[in-house]
Amino acid sequence: MKRTFLIVSALSLIGLMLLSSLACAEETPPFKGIEITIPVLAGPSGEAVKKLAPQFEAISGMKVNIEILSHDELWKKMELDAAAKSGNFDAFHINYFKLDEYRNSGAIIALDDFIKGDVSPYSDPKWDDFAFALLKAMSERDGKYYAFPHMGDTRLLWYNKELFAKAGLQNPPDTWVEFTDYARKMTTPDGKQYGAGFEWQKSIYVLDMFQGLLLENGSPFFDENWNSQMNSPAGQASLQFMYDTLNKEKIVPPDVINWGHTELTNGIVTGYVAMADQWHVFIPQAEDPSSSLVAGKLGYALVPGIKQADGTILRRDSLGTWGFAINSASKNPKATYAFLEWLKSPEIDVQYALMGGTSTRVSTNNDPRVIEKFSFAPVAAKSLSEVVMPLPIIPNFTEWVEAAGTEIHKGLVNQLSVKEALDGATDISNKLMEKIGFRKVK
Repeated sequence: MKRTFLIVSALSLIGLMLLSSLACAEETPPFKGIEITIPVLAGPSGEAVKKLAPQFEAISGMKVNIEILSHDELWKKMELDAAAKSGNFDAFHINYFKLDEYRNSGAIIALDDFIKGDVSPYSDPKWDDFAFALLKAMSERDGKYYAFPHMGDTRLLWYNKELFAKAGLQNPPDTWVEFTDYARKMTTPDGKQYGAGFEWQKSIYVLDMFQGLLLENGSPFFDENWNSQMNSPAGQASLQFMYDTLNKEKIVPPDVINWGHTELTNGIVTGYVAMADQWHVFIPQAEDPSSSLVAGKLGYALVPGIKQADGTILRRDSLGTWGFAINSASKNPKATYAFLEWLKSPEIDVQYALMGGTSTRVSTNNDPRVIEKFSFAPVAAKSLSEVVMPLPIIPNFTEWVEAAGTEIHKGLVNQLSVKEALDGATDISNKLMEKIGFRKVK
């Protein structure tokens, strides 16, 4: 009897130990002991990612190193890592026109197996909630996903409500015809105030604006056979509008031909220009009283467009978006995916937006918590969903942008006529498309 009791007691003890062991196993974070490193572009979005990472570390047991880098330093380090396949970074933070370069070189991997395998116990990626144009530009290639869209940026029409009131204006302009009329009324003869401003440096800056007008006038950059459409009637109307705005109407500062993001934002925040098509990522700077003279005085609307025959207004503009793609040389691709899926999940994305990050999710930009803090969010969501289009997705994007953008810029600054600039951009574009095998010469 005593021996039986001892056996039962021993078995009970073993059972308790097994249960205890199982309980401990269930409580052990699934990625405990794993360490990953991810580079992020410096700015509010990068800072938000760094602040969010400890939450994931607490639930996963993983160590997440977020390395915030300036634009030039980021690209330099990522290019070296990708070329050497060193795996120092587990993911790359790239913009949409670099995605194909990294994909074609084998530097990144498709995410589909991870998505189907549901490797993350923390979240649902909800891919259909990402703004459609951003997903197409930043991730989808040949039916697969290659990156999580991370920073979604769209240009909005910023307008100074105080200057509007002084000019007897109320609502923002819906069309470019109205835009020109409004700008005339807010441009002073002494050159101390202009009705509008743009970022028209050569290269990508001037092409962003040109693309929106080109699409509104009824043509893309290329036809289905990759023949350039830049010198089409739509292209001529688009560049002529830009030329007239600068040289004939003189409703923008003459130096806009040298303006980029910083100069245009400064033009608005100092009251020098009354309206601007500017990226919404810079709005927090414009609304900061410590750095802006117009904080609280700005309104934000969709960019103007061209009225169609049926009375509707067609609005088109370029987009800006970055994303996270997994390095093919990463030693922990599954863990990296789990972190990125969690980071871009709907609820965490709201936290990210509230910290100042620019969201790529439609639901985030329409979330009441986000709207309460950033009143412009629904306008940004509508623009990301309905207005924006990527520049051409081509392997030699950087070369094409520099060459074609330089020719367009020459037409603005009177180095070439409008027709000569468009003919030159068309010729260059056709040759570059032939070079990569897109355009076939018969």
